[in-house]
Amino acid sequence: MGKKQQHDTDATPQRPAIRGDRSSLEDFKGWMAKAGITWDTSLIQLRAGDQSPNDASGHGVDMNGVGAVPPVQGDAPWAVFAVSDIPEGRVLATIPRHTVLSAANSGLADVLALEQLGGGLALVAAVMYEAARGSGSKWYGYLSSLPPLEYLPVFWSEEELQRLEGTDVGGRAKADREAMAADFEAELAPLLFRYPKRLGPLTHGWNVGAFMRAASWVASRAFYVDEHHGDALVPLADVFNHKAARVDLRG
Repeated sequence: MGKKQQHDTDATPQRPAIRGDRSSLEDFKGWMAKAGITWDTSLIQLRAGDQSPNDASGHGVDMNGVGAVPPVQGDAPWAVFAVSDIPEGRVLATIPRHTVLSAANSGLADVLALEQLGGGLALVAAVMYEAARGSGSKWYGYLSSLPPLEYLPVFWSEEELQRLEGTDVGGRAKADREAMAADFEAELAPLLFRYPKRLGPLTHGWNVGAFMRAASWVASRAFYVDEHHGDALVPLADVFNHKAARVDLRG
């Protein structure tokens, strides 16, 4: 095959990347409200880990009446809890399609189409691009709410993987890591040279480490949305901690 030509579209100004520490749950709720994502607070509550429901001060309320429990920690896992019995068929949340992050509606959609990249690799590239754009991304409030890296075996340290030595999981994790690095070097790293105005200012967020981080989010959170979007990151839906075969979105 011949060497691909250099392309360029509108330049993207350099922005700070998604910071390493996770934003607060309240920040995430604020971003969702601005994006048009709603949820029925009479039936469900978003909170961290296994903490008790929060009172107005942000402290956990002891449901046994003994007293307040400490505030939730910033690195505690977030989840959705029912606060009352949920009637069958009741809509718990409304997530507009424009809020999902997919290869088709990301800021890199045109490049991905030109390069004929699809599937999971295209979604990881789209997520990595939006994360690298930092506050310039419309999904900044969502991406900054995610943990720095999902704790999956493929991202474990060598010391941690040694504990799995002799198991199928341990061997597969190392092989998957090597395959992911090879995918980045073969398919995505060259885009820096073919689209210097678009990706050049984002080199700090376009590398193997950033690729692994985006891949960890996609591997643990992506849902199939529809034929147009395919698999995508769906804000709020992933907090339910359930990867369904299909997610129906309204709007």
